[in-house]
Amino acid sequence: MANDRTVKYSARFSCTCYGIFAKKEGSTASAVTISGGTIGGAGADANKATGSDGRGGGIYAEKATVKMTNCTFESNTATKSGGGVYASSATVTMTNCTLSGNKADNNNGDGTSGGIYTYQGNLTMTGCTLTGNTARLDGGGVRAESTPVTITNCTFTGNKAKDGSGVCAFKPSNVTITKCIFKNNINALKGTAGYGGAVCALDGANVIITDCTLTGNKAKYGGAVAAIKNDGSTNPSYITIKGGIIGGTNPNDANKADNLKDSGLGGGIYAVSYTHLRAHET
Repeated sequence: MANDRTVKYSARFSCTCYGIFAKKEGSTASAVTISGGTIGGAGADANKATGSDGRGGGIYAEKATVKMTNCTFESNTATKSGGGVYASSATVTMTNCTLSGNKADNNNGDGTSGGIYTYQGNLTMTGCTLTGNTARLDGGGVRAESTPVTITNCTFTGNKAKDGSGVCAFKPSNVTITKCIFKNNINALKGTAGYGGAVCALDGANVIITDCTLTGNKAKYGGAVAAIKNDGSTNPSYITIKGGIIGGTNPNDANKADNLKDSGLGGGIYAVSYTHLRAHET
């Protein structure tokens, strides 16, 4: 636990730590630095945030600064949000980290962001791998709400969610994704109207995708990318695509508008009214 103090955790060799809590109480914000090691693990080693409002299976950070390098989040779960990491009004920096098999799901129709949930903070990810993370609702890998996000040289594979199985940007978030790979991320819920197998911009989010490769992703609307406005929202969503590859000549590279039950719309990109789509060669 870190309340009004700094915690540093370093691992020269492989080791495991069991759930981290960092929250500002008073005038001094908490700070956590993690270098190396594993948070969670298979079976009994997995950390769990339980109850009706369980958040941050691996790490819970509120009004804190968290820096992580060369660490692994494995098989952590939360019933509400952030199976791997939950960050609220927090600054989070992740470099060369792996998030694998983390889950947000209470088996009752709830659960957002299997990997990382960030709200009204700041998230920077460089050289990270997110694979096999699952959310019942939004953001299998990353869910950002009202947060600037920078994702560079990261790989998203096999993540699952209803919307934005790789990355889901919600409300006025500015998300920049550069030189990343999105492969085989899919709409997890059979028969549901999922949006954006790889990336989804919702309700006023602004997402810029530059020099990325998106292959084999699947959702009912927008196999690779979707920009939508939910009912009642007056904020348009923006998707800008600069360079990169969406799909390919190999059958396995095709992104598909398909949710395992029936066909959908926009195998590569899906954009509806009150959304803005821009595409550039470079």
